[in-house]
Amino acid sequence: MGEDCGNECHKLICANNTLDEICGEVTVTDAKTQKTLYSGEFSSSPNQNTVISEITTSGQGMCFIDWKYDKNSGSNTYLYGKPPFDFEDYNRWVLAFNEKRQVERAIPSGN
Repeated sequence: MGEDCGNECHKLICANNTLDEICGEVTVTDAKTQKTLYSGEFSSSPNQNTVISEITTSGQGMCFIDWKYDKNSGSNTYLYGKPPFDFEDYNRWVLAFNEKRQVERAIPSGN
């Protein structure tokens, strides 16, 4: 996620820093509600930033961003809302993100 496009609207951006066009899939999940905010395919030209979608949020929270293309995959977080953030909330979201990653690593690829 990247650029803020308004009060509670955020642009989901693919930053392709490769020399190849990439096509893949991305899912954005709200850590607080576990709701999927976006799930879909994307493509991006070499060395380009491409807006995939705009996502609307409310209040404060954290998004988990999971992406994959070809044999590559990864994950990021995006903190949204106006500071200051409650440390207990932030810590809970980070722990949930780390736990999700540990579970995913324990599952063999292709399953």
